[in-house]
Amino acid sequence: MAVYKDKKTKTWYVKRSWYDVNGKRHYVTRRGFKNKRDAEKKNSQLAVQVDDGINVTENLIFADYYDNWVNTLIEYQLEGKRIRTLFGTLKIKNLNRSKYQQAINEFGEDHAKNTVKKLHRAVRTCAKSAMQDGIITRDFSENIQLSFNQQHDLKVDYLEYDEIKSLLNHLYNTSNPHFPGSYMILLGLTTGLRQSELAGLKWDDLDFEHNTLKVRRSWVYSQKSYGPTKNESSVRPLGVPDFIMNKIKELKINDPERVFWSKARNGFPNSRTLNQTLKDNLKELGIHREGYHFHSLRHSQVAILLRANVSTYDIAQRLGHATTKTTEEIYAEEFEKHREKINSKVNSVFNNLKKTD
Repeated sequence: MAVYKDKKTKTWYVKRSWYDVNGKRHYVTRRGFKNKRDAEKKNSQLAVQVDDGINVTENLIFADYYDNWVNTLIEYQLEGKRIRTLFGTLKIKNLNRSKYQQAINEFGEDHAKNTVKKLHRAVRTCAKSAMQDGIITRDFSENIQLSFNQQHDLKVDYLEYDEIKSLLNHLYNTSNPHFPGSYMILLGLTTGLRQSELAGLKWDDLDFEHNTLKVRRSWVYSQKSYGPTKNESSVRPLGVPDFIMNKIKELKINDPERVFWSKARNGFPNSRTLNQTLKDNLKELGIHREGYHFHSLRHSQVAILLRANVSTYDIAQRLGHATTKTTEEIYAEEFEKHREKINSKVNSVFNNLKKTD
């Protein structure tokens, strides 16, 4: 019998043992049940979990599990400190939806929407991994209402098509190979590559004969080393305009291996340098967009592709997104503008079909 009554506390407890595939015996005890029925229910649950290969004896501190899990995923490593601050020594099996929702609410009080979404995405992926490993049986991160502080949101501005055209031509005509930041912006504008992907490019990744490049890695600025791309979908080939490929060739005088290496900085252009370069170029053009920064180049890429009637699927592939849903959610503003234009065209067609009396 695996269910017993504790004579001292008058509560019930479960005690089970089993052998693993290597012949090692394991024990597990669960205490504190008010009645025999609840204890038997837990006993049946443990029996099923053991048969399914779930490690019912392991209950790691959630932050420890996250640190172990994230070692192979550079994309989520920066969230580790936040998770340890939020959850402390809370055990992973003791973390439920209510506690996680409370943590998200607390974190969202002084963080922007995008920061909260990044943390939640990391936790969601980690929770799914824990379920696959048999550490937990329920996903505590499902159906969570994200909370954030709108005052912390970064103001995002957009460029109109003619402004994008002016910026591209200005960068092309004024770029100096001794300052690779302008070239990085130019390629980002025409490909939609992330900053880390651009910095991760090597000359072997560029095919000048066919005007293509291949994203194979990213540059992890915080660790000053190469790392994997953000996700599997981010490893992708991309077509590049021939005039841009010819322009990028000018950077070969800086380094025989790394495309955007700066001799002056002894490193790659960072976010601060790129944003300042972008701001200076816009100022020279008389374009005032305080909220237009380097990542806005991806928004411009989406706007250009939509204008060219490129499908949502192909846009997602070019940006390195796993699904079109991700693309539509992140670049909702561009897609909304595009839908309005399509609706206007459709309405115009049917208006012309209507006979006039």
